[in-house]
Amino acid sequence: MIRPQEHNWIGNSKVEVIGILSVSFLCCLALFFLPNYFFETDFFPEQIWLFLVVFVDVGHVYSTIYRTYIDKQLVSKHQNLFFGLPVLLFALSVLLHSISSILFWRCLAYFAVYHFIRQQYGFLRIYSRKNTYSKFKHYIDSVTIYGVTILPIIYWHFSGNRKFNWFLKNDFFQFSTNEWILNSTILLIFLVLIIYFISEGFEVFKSQQINYQKNAIVIGTALSWFIGIVYYNSDFVFTLLNVVCHGVPYMTLVWIHGKKTHVVSNETNVLNLIYGKFSMLLFLLPIVFFAYIEESFWDAFVWHEHNTSFIIFDSFNVSLSKNVLNIIVPLLALPQLFHYVIDGFIWKIKVDKFNWTNIL
Repeated sequence: MIRPQEHNWIGNSKVEVIGILSVSFLCCLALFFLPNYFFETDFFPEQIWLFLVVFVDVGHVYSTIYRTYIDKQLVSKHQNLFFGLPVLLFALSVLLHSISSILFWRCLAYFAVYHFIRQQYGFLRIYSRKNTYSKFKHYIDSVTIYGVTILPIIYWHFSGNRKFNWFLKNDFFQFSTNEWILNSTILLIFLVLIIYFISEGFEVFKSQQINYQKNAIVIGTALSWFIGIVYYNSDFVFTLLNVVCHGVPYMTLVWIHGKKTHVVSNETNVLNLIYGKFSMLLFLLPIVFFAYIEESFWDAFVWHEHNTSFIIFDSFNVSLSKNVLNIIVPLLALPQLFHYVIDGFIWKIKVDKFNWTNIL
């Protein structure tokens, strides 16, 4: 009798199902119940934009603070990383933006794509960490998660008519529309998935166990990237699937780590307060606050598009010279860039014997 592998949970199965495994499926399902207006309009209702872009997208960036600067023990052991890296990233960003603003945004966009893909690979590895797979099966799983994410990006580059951007217009290289490449990428996506499911079927037959968590990550990733980039040509659909399917699972992972640390630690500190009574509220309020403040400055100094959402900052709404923007833009982008880079380190750093993050 085939049974689930219950040992693959990170910490709290209910939280993981809601905040990680089901997010992609729920977002895709929601599309069937939304009116056509959301698919056709080039502009979001302001409240939806505020929730998706500010509170989820920018907010998840600031959730990194719970795995970095608030954790005094971690910071004290890796001071060069946590204090030297922002300085280095800021200096490089100023240099890039001074050379060309589009060069800066293009580098940031491709770095973001890499970060988004690596997150899905990380979740794949988390939920298969206790499986005794062969090297060939590990290879198939890796090719699958990279295939269902990279191939839609290739499709995007050769489609020539996408109504959405990663950050702003022309941040991706855009090539002439090539129907052969477009059809080939779609075919390869399905081929990669077919090979994956065949290999997964052999594993289930051999072990009489099925890894629901890992399969949810693979299927959910394939659905959200294909529907958001290839199937629909909609700014809203892309933003919904891109932002929510990435930001919510990341914040959930940070939350789970914090709760586990709170359980095993007897110290009285800020983290224990946050993950204690009214913990979810205390967890979300700071990151929402910082996200709102950052985006307020973006709108006042750079974008000038959402003054109704940031009315208290309207008096700061000024046009800045290019030389000033060469400093302001990299400074405002620093939290996001730092998040992209530091994420490759924080889940591998061992702080003490209670730290479970070495599984990543």
